[in-house]
Amino acid sequence: MTQGYFPSPPSAEEAKTNPVALLELREHLSREKLVKIEEQKLVREELKLCYRREGVNHISKCKDLALEYIKLMKENKAAVNLN
Repeated sequence: MTQGYFPSPPSAEEAKTNPVALLELREHLSREKLVKIEEQKLVREELKLCYRREGVNHISKCKDLALEYIKLMKENKAAVNLN
């Protein structure tokens, strides 16, 4: 699978006057949200595997992953609540 290239999004001022630019801006923001959500899912899967692998030591061994997951959850919650 080849990685696609997306041009930079139009500015908010341009989107106010140009309907095509508005759609491009919306698509860009949607893609960004989806990427953030997928990053969160990947960290969650790593955290699950760490919990299973480390057993009773998961509190100390998986702390960094857990903190990163919490940070991503807060960021994504804020991103979802914007719209």
